[in-house]
Amino acid sequence: MVNAAPQSPAMSPGTYIRKRRTMAGVSVAQASGALAALEILAHRTVRGRIGQLQQRLAAAEADRDHFTLCEAQILRNVFPFDPNVYEQLVDFHLAGPGAALPEPQICRNCACSYFDACMGTDGPCAWHSDDLCTVCANTGGAEHVNRHRPLRLIAESTMETA
Repeated sequence: MVNAAPQSPAMSPGTYIRKRRTMAGVSVAQASGALAALEILAHRTVRGRIGQLQQRLAAAEADRDHFTLCEAQILRNVFPFDPNVYEQLVDFHLAGPGAALPEPQICRNCACSYFDACMGTDGPCAWHSDDLCTVCANTGGAEHVNRHRPLRLIAESTMETA
């Protein structure tokens, strides 16, 4: 009988957020600047929540804190990621290793997923294997194309004038 290869643990929610932010070419400072710009544009009922997101981004990426689904939806305006995948990873990690929850399919390198495919120079990725997208498999991730994010541009112009 052949033993199956040991399954690697699921990516942590913080690692997922960090990888998606990094693949979008957004630094923590740029994300904070974009959140500040979004706070100015936002309806007053969500303004306080956006300020909290600025403070919590580093803690979330270090897995010391988790975003709610609503907060993840707000953060998605700054860099692309799938809030539902993030929520699944939070549930998976909070439930512990013995839980029978399904793991979302995400690329181990860039953390893209089915509903948040990364873009290569030849177009959107597909699955090369269970945990590796074609852009990362074919180029080692070197040919990722950053998507245009309007709030990122606002943040950069805000930081330049500060």
